[in-house]
Amino acid sequence: MKWVVVLLSAALIVALPLLFHREGGLVPSSGGAAELVVVTPHNEAIRDEFGAAFSAWHERRFGEPVRLDWRVIGGTTEIMRYLESEYQASAKVCCREAAARGESLSREEAMALDDPSKVTCRMDVFFGGGVFDHEKAERLGLTVSAWPDGEEPSGLFRDASGRESIPRTLNGEVWRGKAFYGNVLSLFGICYNKDRLRDLGIERPPASWRDLADPQYFGAVGLSDPTKSGSVAKAFDVILQTQCARAVNAAGITREQVAAYEAEAAAITAANQAAMDAATGEYQPLIKLLHLKRDFYTLLKNYISFQDFYNREIQAIFQCGRLVIDQRACELCVKVADAGKMAAEAGKSGMFLIFCDCENKAKGKKLSIVAAMTQGDINHLEVGKNCIFYDRS
Repeated sequence: MKWVVVLLSAALIVALPLLFHREGGLVPSSGGAAELVVVTPHNEAIRDEFGAAFSAWHERRFGEPVRLDWRVIGGTTEIMRYLESEYQASAKVCCREAAARGESLSREEAMALDDPSKVTCRMDVFFGGGVFDHEKAERLGLTVSAWPDGEEPSGLFRDASGRESIPRTLNGEVWRGKAFYGNVLSLFGICYNKDRLRDLGIERPPASWRDLADPQYFGAVGLSDPTKSGSVAKAFDVILQTQCARAVNAAGITREQVAAYEAEAAAITAANQAAMDAATGEYQPLIKLLHLKRDFYTLLKNYISFQDFYNREIQAIFQCGRLVIDQRACELCVKVADAGKMAAEAGKSGMFLIFCDCENKAKGKKLSIVAAMTQGDINHLEVGKNCIFYDRS
């Protein structure tokens, strides 16, 4: 497959941050008002409504309005990818700056820095999307809680009597976590064209999702792409969950019974996992011995005698593909886990090394490699030059 490559561009990172704090709170804009950078999938009507209301609330509470800088780059999934790439680039720059100072800093260590002046995605708030992406980000430790545990503003999640206004869960749905909070209840449904239904010979308009399974609608139903929007994916999930709930109710199973079944299943899963972990630890020496017997000769040919490397018909196991640049093909290409650390040691190789960040836009995959240029001049090789990388598949 082809990989579009940009030399020394961005590389790997994990998920998104929900609240991207800047030191000192809101940043004053050129017009004097504080500025909040918000990335969102929402349309202009929603942005205007929430923007005006938030600015008015901020002025009543803090004495000055807020200018919202909206960044609209697509649906929730596309925003996730964008934020990941921004963090990726920022972490890589941080690693390179550390290497220039003679310090060793891995990408993971850079990501763990609690310093937005060094690693940031240049956004303050991610507004919109579904629970799936935000739960993943929180689980991976990439989201930032707005308040320390137990110090949430009074009246935000509970009223004066202690009754929850925004519960953590309700009817099996998650409404908030430590770093994300639901703020709007919305509806979704079926839009139909009466004239089009008449052309199809459909007398009764669709009243439920099940109606759309009628063969008369074949080729005439349009659906939003759930891979482009977390909200749409959640809507589809609710449709499926509704059908499951109806089937469960029809079978005479109560909610209490469902909760008991789920708790029992979770306990069995946890017990099985514990048993598997114990068994794996017990047989780990035998597993290592079997791997050694299977792979030792291959390791010798690749890392001791380099027999596979010098064989023109095959590639060594450490070669990840071929880089085509400046009308030349580099065969010695190796995957890079931490470009910052490797760049600090690159001078000892005595070779001209090209560090590349590859992106397969069709599959949404990224890869960092280093390639050795062993023939010809290097006059036209510079940062930002595009090239093509072919992986081994």
